[in-house]
Amino acid sequence: MREISGALPMQKGTGGTADFNRPLDREKRELALKYAKLVVGSRNFAAAGSFAAKQKTAFEDSCAYLRRYIEDVVKELKGGDAGRRAIAEGYFQLCVELTGLLFSEKEVELLQRRGKAALAAAA
Repeated sequence: MREISGALPMQKGTGGTADFNRPLDREKRELALKYAKLVVGSRNFAAAGSFAAKQKTAFEDSCAYLRRYIEDVVKELKGGDAGRRAIAEGYFQLCVELTGLLFSEKEVELLQRRGKAALAAAA
């Protein structure tokens, strides 16, 4: 979970809103994607390896964090200034990739439509 929260930072002391003050870090992005692949890929082995509860918690926490972050990034795409919107677009792309790994392709399509609508509303 630290890998995903590291790549998708939240502001401290503001009630947990997404932080778009810095561009996405490439190394943290790669770590987040690897972690999501590990969490999803280990699902079939978790029961046999006696770590099903830990795997389920990691999956659920990652999904909840991602959903919360997605809401903030879509809001930022709608209304932020041009500089922050450009940064948010990078985070949005990572959210799309993580959504594909943790949720489904149907969720990816929905998220991409939401992103396009948000950018159109900002224009």
